[in-house]
Amino acid sequence: MTQFNDLYDRMIRAMGVEDLNISTAGVKFYRHGGDIPDVAVTLQIALRLTQKIC
Repeated sequence: MTQFNDLYDRMIRAMGVEDLNISTAGVKFYRHGGDIPDVAVTLQIALRLTQKIC
């Protein structure tokens, strides 16, 4: 579990509301020249294509 997921889960549990779901978004920054996972590159390309279509 990532730190982001862990903090989200802790926040939801602390609120004590059954089946509570809050939409969230996160951003991960990579260092210039650092290794970027293939899945992140694939999603970036898909996002660019979606933006051009809309």
